[in-house]
Amino acid sequence: MTPSPYNVNKISSITMIVILGAFTPVAMFIAPLLIGGMIDQLGFSDEQANLAITAELLGAALATLPAFYWLNRISWRKVAFFSILLAALTNFCTYYTTDVEQFIFLRLITGLGWGSGMCVCLASIGLVRDPDRVFGFWVVLELSVAAFF
Repeated sequence: MTPSPYNVNKISSITMIVILGAFTPVAMFIAPLLIGGMIDQLGFSDEQANLAITAELLGAALATLPAFYWLNRISWRKVAFFSILLAALTNFCTYYTTDVEQFIFLRLITGLGWGSGMCVCLASIGLVRDPDRVFGFWVVLELSVAAFF
């Protein structure tokens, strides 16, 4: 692996790692609210709403597989940027779709986006000087975000 020109031990880098890591799994925390909204607001059946959440979580899990390839080949900053962009764009497209199958597919792609962001965070934590401390910050912020929702 080529050395990174960026210092992951800077406070700004650690802050971004913790923030990205805490907010990427928000869909997992609010899944019951999302399912309820899909049923009440969008008219989905229970099965369709559950399938949509399952697709998103599956996408996040599947994102780990290509990470084995790109972790040593692609700039993590670019992956983080594009994973946020992918999740944001698919969330935006999800808002405008009326077809259930398209909705479920978009949720799968959204999961790929935030799953890739999570991979960047976990890999970045392994590079910092004190990974246990940064992981602790991440967990505290993640639990705070979950408690907020």
